Amino acid sequence: MMVLRVALALAFLGLQQGLVTSNDQTSAARQQVAHAEFEAVSNPSRLIPEQRIADVWNRYVREIGASEEALVTAAEIHNLRDADFAISQLWWSRTNLTIWTMPNVYAVGSDGKVAEGCRAVETLRVLYDLDRLFDNLRGARERVRKGILLSDEIGKSLNSSAPKQKTTARLEAHVDTNPLRPQNSAICRNTDSIS
Repeated sequence: MMVLRVALALAFLGLQQGLVTSNDQTSAARQQVAHAEFEAVSNPSRLIPEQRIADVWNRYVREIGASEEALVTAAEIHNLRDADFAISQLWWSRTNLTIWTMPNVYAVGSDGKVAEGCRAVETLRVLYDLDRLFDNLRGARERVRKGILLSDEIGKSLNSSAPKQKTTARLEAHVDTNPLRPQNSAICRNTDSIS
């Protein structure tokens, strides 16, 4: 199912030129992502605009019949990316080394903030967040409403840190209220019954 989503995303974003015909169904998609990633790193004008990602996502949401809550704006995607980038900088410096905590995955402008467009791999991360980590979008949506960027808030916190910081942890449990879940489940059931 995820291969289908990636193929659809690539096609909507204009990265996929034709159908995947090899035995390895992900080979062509991986090559196209790698090519698009190289292009964006080499030439910032080749970044995928946040508005394009929002348009693609909203088209997907409408096609699967998900609720209006799942629709996004470019500002929400920018805020989501800003939070991901800011958190990745903290995690990377604290030895949680994964591809998603590597700050170099994100397209960054000359001001050190996330750019107005995404690299290809980062775009896949955004689509994953929207699909699987919907609460991250809810947080971004709330920050947009308040006019807050998480990177600015973290910067303020780090700059004004008192020497006697208290570290706490909490564990929360909640019901998954992702508006895409019902449609994803129905699509999976329909796909399984076809094969």
